[in-house]
Amino acid sequence: MQRKESSRSRILESAERLFAEQGYDVVTVDEICAHSNSAKGSFYHFFRSKEDLAVQLLDEVWQGIEQTMEKTFSPERPALEQIKGELHQVYSSARISRERSGLVTGCPMAFLAMNLGARSERIRKRTTFFYNHMRQFYLGAFEHAQQSGSLKRDRTPEELADAMLALVQGLHLLGRTFNSPTRVRRMSTAAYRALID
Repeated sequence: MQRKESSRSRILESAERLFAEQGYDVVTVDEICAHSNSAKGSFYHFFRSKEDLAVQLLDEVWQGIEQTMEKTFSPERPALEQIKGELHQVYSSARISRERSGLVTGCPMAFLAMNLGARSERIRKRTTFFYNHMRQFYLGAFEHAQQSGSLKRDRTPEELADAMLALVQGLHLLGRTFNSPTRVRRMSTAAYRALID
């Protein structure tokens, strides 16, 4: 059983890396199998198609993101520290991916949504669910920040949560575009100021 899970994990890890570096449409099942050192039969044992792989990859990526967000948005942390921590996480992600592959790869969810969302209802529905869930973390933080008096009430928590979601995803996209963790850090600082001023 563990060997099967190991093979599945290798395929998912390879797909995530190859999709991020080359693009979903360019990468073939054969390339994923070669990169993961897996037989093609193993691929089709776990995944019905490349799209099915993308859906399962989204689920795996979301599990990791959600775990990180649960720590970042822990009720023990002050609300504004939660917001700052989330923006710092975007920078950390950019730095780590740049160190690993030479590229700032951005958010895998956003990348798959951009590549497949218009033509795959499964991908669109999954990413919509995940983004709505992310927004709930942001909404809770902004509500608590306003209730505690650490944030002005000139904008609703809903407006701020929407802005935060757009800013975080924009930072991922711009990090990928500029291929620069330093710029992501600078833009994250500016985004934080825009949200809390």
